[in-house]
Amino acid sequence: MGTVEEDVLLFVRRQSINVMSLSSFKYQAVPVSGIKNAIAIDFDPLEKQIYWTDGEEQSINRVYLDGTGELFKYPLKFH
Repeated sequence: MGTVEEDVLLFVRRQSINVMSLSSFKYQAVPVSGIKNAIAIDFDPLEKQIYWTDGEEQSINRVYLDGTGELFKYPLKFH
């Protein structure tokens, strides 16, 4: 599960990012730690990367769909 070769749905549940297969409706969490309050998500199918906004951390984050790669955090500054 979690490959872009199958139809999947990505969704957040506050402290986790999940990938659900649309054929079996089973889902699993992407192995990423440190998520405090995920509130929005997007996916880059070419690079196979997930982007999400963490409301508590006030950051935009990026990691590969399988949870590998260095977690990238871009801090947001509100004026």
